[in-house]
Formats: sequence, C-alpha cells, structure tokens
Amino acid sequence: MATTPASAPTVPASAGASEGFEHLLGELDRLVTQLESGQLSLEDSLAAFERGMTVSKRAAAILDAAEARIEQLSGTPDRPVLRPLDEPL
Repeated sequence: MATTPASAPTVPASAGASEGFEHLLGELDRLVTQLESGQLSLEDSLAAFERGMTVSKRAAAILDAAEARIEQLSGTPDRPVLRPLDEPL
C-alpha cells in the first residue's frame, strides 16, 4: 500500500511518436533526478525506470537515424562514403 509522493514520475500510457530528441533528453533528465532523489516508492521507482528505458530506446533510435542520414550525405548520391562518425575527415 504505497502512497504516491507529489514528485512521483509522470508515466503516460503511450507517448506520442513525434517526440523530439531534446524533449526525450529532458524527460530522461527528470526521471534520473527523481530516481536519484530517493523519494519514490518502489513501485514509482520501477515505473520511472521502465519509462526511462523506453525513452532511452527512442532517443537511441533517433540518433541511429541521424547517423544513417549523415552517412548518406557523406558521399555522392550513387556511392555514399560510410565511415564511423568519430573518424577524422
């Protein structure tokens, strides 16, 4: 029988697919802050962790898509140059 503190995480049933990368990073930051505060119940902590994993995966997918786009733009339209992002030009 856990009570939900005023700072409990907001865990929507389904978030919109149009969330931007910066929005996702902000949400991750808020979730981490809530988890690190130690003020959440076990149930709320698990919900925040689960939401954080979902948000993290969405953000990673956005980064992967951006990396693929950069790779496409790094060469000619017929032959894109594929190289790691951390490799010097």
